[in-house]
Amino acid sequence: MALRLNAHGWNVPQIAQYLDWAEQTVRQTIRRGQFQRRLPEFLFLSSKLFYSRKK
Repeated sequence: MALRLNAHGWNVPQIAQYLDWAEQTVRQTIRRGQFQRRLPEFLFLSSKLFYSRKK
């Protein structure tokens, strides 16, 4: 929920107040979600590099 609110332009204090969470929890959740979204792309790129080097 915090990630969706952030994607819609809500800032950390607004999200924290709405969800009744600490601001630090919101920040950690947003960071964790951003990292998880980037992780598959990183794995794809590294596997692509691996296969291109094998040829």
